[in-house]
Amino acid sequence: TARRMRKKGYVGRVVHALFRDEELRYFMAQKALSVPTYDERVIYETALEIVEEKLGGFPYGVSLVGVRVASLSHLSGFPRPLFPQDQRRERLLLALDRIRDRFGEEAVVPASTLVSRLLAGATGGMGRQKELSLELRKSRRPFNKEDVTPQR
Repeated sequence: TARRMRKKGYVGRVVHALFRDEELRYFMAQKALSVPTYDERVIYETALEIVEEKLGGFPYGVSLVGVRVASLSHLSGFPRPLFPQDQRRERLLLALDRIRDRFGEEAVVPASTLVSRLLAGATGGMGRQKELSLELRKSRRPFNKEDVTPQR
C-alpha cells in the first residue's frame, strides 16, 4: 500500500485494519494519524495498534487480514521532512522502491519476516505458523529447518 502511494505521489492520514475470523465474520476499525504518511512502518505499526487496542487482537482462526489507507492527499501539498532522521528515512524508502522496481518485491525484506517465510514454505502454508512459533518461543531456542517437516 505504502509503495503504491509513494509511486503515485500520495500520503494518507487514516489507516484502516480488518480481519476475518474462522466463522467468516469481519472485524474492522480505523485510526487517524496526526501527520499524513506514506511510510510502511508507520502504517504497519498503526494497523497493529488498531487490531490490538480496538479489535482485541487476532483470534486463533484468522482467514484474512487487510490494511488500507484513506484520506489521501497529493504529496506536492506537503513540505519535505525537516529533521535529518526523517530525511534519511525518506531517502531509504525511495532507494528501496528503486531496488524492488529493478529486482522484484522479494529483493529486500525485513529480517523479522524470514522465520515466517521459512515456516510457511516448510509447512505448505500459513496454517501452522502461529502454533509452531508459540512452541519455539516457549522452548526459547533458535528455529532450525529440522523443526518442521513438510506437509504432504
